[in-house]
Amino acid sequence: MNNAIHQLTVLHSIRDKAGNGMPDKIRNALQEKSFFVSTCMREFAVFAGAHAAAAPRIDEIQRLSGSAAYAFLLQTVTGLNSSIPGETNVQGQVRKAWGNWRHIASPERLHALDPVMHRLFADAREIRRQFLQGIGGHSYGSLTRKLLNPGPDARVLFVGAGDLARSITPYFAAFDTACWNRHATDAATVGTHNGFAPADSLDAAGWATHVVLTTPADNHNDRQWCCLLNAVPTLKQAVHLGIRRAQRGYWENFSCLSDLDDVIELRQSQTSLRTLNVKHARRACDSRAISLAAAGLTADCYRRVRAA
Repeated sequence: MNNAIHQLTVLHSIRDKAGNGMPDKIRNALQEKSFFVSTCMREFAVFAGAHAAAAPRIDEIQRLSGSAAYAFLLQTVTGLNSSIPGETNVQGQVRKAWGNWRHIASPERLHALDPVMHRLFADAREIRRQFLQGIGGHSYGSLTRKLLNPGPDARVLFVGAGDLARSITPYFAAFDTACWNRHATDAATVGTHNGFAPADSLDAAGWATHVVLTTPADNHNDRQWCCLLNAVPTLKQAVHLGIRRAQRGYWENFSCLSDLDDVIELRQSQTSLRTLNVKHARRACDSRAISLAAAGLTADCYRRVRAA
């Protein structure tokens, strides 16, 4: 097998504060030709093998190749490139995107990228074990709990039932919790004590004293929940993890709502001993990428990763 790390190119774009990413025309073209990942903070396209050299050059989009591309992917999957360094949610997003892409990719593209992704997830697991154990203490879950500041009698409602919601609910295990989702969802799957049916959004809003919206920015969903929560006299605080400050829209005059920027600012205001661990983890990502590029990601190496 040729050196898969050298034959790797990533095109990367950070979303602006309004949540805008790549122009639609560019995004659509990249989605057709590459493994494409979209998160709340960034979008990136991964090209491997013979396709890497053909990755388009776009002035406004960062282009990374070889070990630099692999280091970027490794730092992203380990959460080091997130607004909250070391958080684990992005790893779940990349794994889910990879699982979906494997079912639609051509055999040629899958064969080129498969060993890189298996190596990537194995390296990410090892770097988290060495440097980032316990870093989740300042993840979205703990920061969201600080922003909500629920009392012992709080009733915390989670809107949405995806990976983000499931990663946060453990931080609220001591409180009475429930979930609502636009599609029927089992509360135990989300990690809450109770669940509301899709048709019972009004009851869900009336039950809650604190609300965590884990859904992306969406006009219909945001309008619905802004109206519902405006009518709840018992509501004390809400956090919307799917919107930035410039995206508030319907929530503009909702005084008891915090957004993703509030979460980021809270994290930035807190000092933590994890800073040194994050620094070491970044260096480990760079070192791992360089060593793999130098040694070559061989077929034997790939077999050992698959067996691990």
